[in-house]
Amino acid sequence: MHSEKKKNRFEIDMCNGSIMNKLISFSIPLMLSGILQLAFNAVDIVVVGRFSGSEALAAVGSTTALINVFTNLFIGISLGGANVLAARFYAAGREKEMSETVHTAITFAIISGVVMALVGLFFSRGALD
Repeated sequence: MHSEKKKNRFEIDMCNGSIMNKLISFSIPLMLSGILQLAFNAVDIVVVGRFSGSEALAAVGSTTALINVFTNLFIGISLGGANVLAARFYAAGREKEMSETVHTAITFAIISGVVMALVGLFFSRGALD
């Protein structure tokens, strides 16, 4: 059993104690990110609907699914690999490797975000025609 004290108040020990409170604490940020995505899409629709025509509003509605595909793809890639490695290194007490894994995942997220922005900038017109 792991009897170390928590390092900070944001750390969740998923291995010991009741699972329900930990599951809720873990899922709240995921739910909030989903709500923020919905709010982003709603604001897009409101602004475009108010200041542009019905064609622009249809374009925003049709691209929402495309944006969500790419967003969820990169979230899945980053969470899938980084979480498994970080959890293994954390459980083994290898903090240096865990830190390197987290920093590599953040670097990958930034680089892939820039690449996707450039791809979107150059190929969006062709993808939406």
